[in-house]
Amino acid sequence: MSSQRQSLLQGTALRRLLVEQRGAVAAILGLAIIPLFAVVGLAIDTGRGYMLKSKLSYAIDAAGLAGGRAFDTELREEDIAMFFEANFPTNYMGSELLPGHPVVVFNEEENTITIEASATIPTHFMGVAGVHEMTVSARTVIQRELRGMELVLVMDNTGSMRNNGGMAAMKPAATKLINFLYGDRETVPNFWVAVVPYAANVNIGDQHTDWLIQQAFDADAAWQNADPDSETQFGYHADHYQPTTWKGCIEEREFPRDSNDDTPDDEGWYPFLWRTTLRNFENPYWPYDEDDYVVVVHQNPYTTPSNVIYTQGAPSPSQSTPTVVIYDDANRATWGRWLNGDNVWDPDGLESALKLDNDLYQNEGTGPNLGCGPAITPLVASKTTVLAAIDEMAPWHRGGTMANVGLAWGWRVLSPRWRGLWDGDLPEELPLDYAEPNMEKVIILLTDGNNEWYDYPGISWNPSPNPPSENHFSGIPGTNAYPGTNGTTFRTTWPGADYTAYGRLSEGRLGTTSTGAANNILDERMLDMCETMKAQGIIMYTMTFGPSPDAGTQQLYRDCATEPDMYFHAPTGTALQQAFVTIADELSKLRIAE
Repeated sequence: MSSQRQSLLQGTALRRLLVEQRGAVAAILGLAIIPLFAVVGLAIDTGRGYMLKSKLSYAIDAAGLAGGRAFDTELREEDIAMFFEANFPTNYMGSELLPGHPVVVFNEEENTITIEASATIPTHFMGVAGVHEMTVSARTVIQRELRGMELVLVMDNTGSMRNNGGMAAMKPAATKLINFLYGDRETVPNFWVAVVPYAANVNIGDQHTDWLIQQAFDADAAWQNADPDSETQFGYHADHYQPTTWKGCIEEREFPRDSNDDTPDDEGWYPFLWRTTLRNFENPYWPYDEDDYVVVVHQNPYTTPSNVIYTQGAPSPSQSTPTVVIYDDANRATWGRWLNGDNVWDPDGLESALKLDNDLYQNEGTGPNLGCGPAITPLVASKTTVLAAIDEMAPWHRGGTMANVGLAWGWRVLSPRWRGLWDGDLPEELPLDYAEPNMEKVIILLTDGNNEWYDYPGISWNPSPNPPSENHFSGIPGTNAYPGTNGTTFRTTWPGADYTAYGRLSEGRLGTTSTGAANNILDERMLDMCETMKAQGIIMYTMTFGPSPDAGTQQLYRDCATEPDMYFHAPTGTALQQAFVTIADELSKLRIAE
């Protein structure tokens, strides 16, 4: 074979071989592209699954945190659903939730919310391998944790809380806060709550007579001195309160001990004693001798008991029937021998004659404890005890508003200097030291008005010749003066503004008898206390409610708060409840446990 033919045959064989090899490669590639396509599709569809899982996780976390904030309300399931739907839109990435999802489980004992959600998503590429959809699941556990805490509610119990809806709003709001923080548990580890109601004084509890200045019985103690400049205070003796007993309110110590946490060992307190004004303010216009038999009536006949206002003397051989006087607002000579003053009760009479029912008599109440509200409930662990203390609160009339006094006792409830002094089930190590690790001391302070003295206006009358309306039950605050133009006879004997933890304004225990100056002093002392307490690490939340707190009071409470956003002004009951919910939310930590 020639070399030329041989070369031709070799070239033909080589070309045949190359063609055969190309076909083999194509076949191999054709077989390999199927699993390669599946791998690429798996990566893409898996990525979509991860995106879906991330969205599900975010949605159930947001829903769980919302449910945690509403844990103790009827809205918790509704809130969870709303937040889940807001964060996981319908048909997200073509997905569909499994029936009944998300599944929510509340564990009241462990204080947790468990949420699980599963959804299916169609595949785009994995269908080549026979996988047409994926199921993706997410799970979260929300743990609601309460900080270790000593919490004190310092709540306004003044009479104005009745008329403006304050008490009707405050008690449910405070109850809601406690229910939020406790949940269904009766106690929470390292959590204690106290309640300090205040008006123009504070009730420390009638069991604490050992905190009082004591003295021997004084027959004059219960009788108001007609001299408005009297500064007399009486130490504790049980018989000073006849025909009733000391309820537990005290008169504040002199500055600075009215505004600090000094204990009874440093200095005791005088018990609160609103002395009677019975037969202390004589009417100089009464024309009859004290031995004359006279009956003052609204109308005849005087033999009808409901017509009788005042009786002087008794039948005698020389006067068997009384002189009957028809009461006339415009005629001072018809008022009787005595002007009533502002708290008429008889120390020698019967307890049943006292007007002790606060809800019934309100401003018309009488007795040595007039204006004294419910006692302090010191730090306790029991939810039931705290709720009972909140329920016991009520509007207590007379005296005024002295939030600085309430705040001082809120501080004393928390102060480690008072360890071992408070009674009840308080562990011997409480109150804890300031800056105790993992523990906080918190006060919530609420008022519906300004710090001020109140002067009950009594009964109006219009004496001739036509001066402005006046009253003959109490004087103008701070002036000790009988109002109006009827001469000076009354002016030197009138008791002045109501009796409070600082006595009467006329006594000048604050260093002034001026209403405005005295109210400013109360504000200043309160603000100074707030600053001292905050420096000790006490967390301060403050609230004002309704239309009465003026701009100055609102600023005072804002300055008292630990931070400006920890002050709340609530013009309505609804706003007040929301403020308590916000505080409860801040006091409880929500964390994602799983």
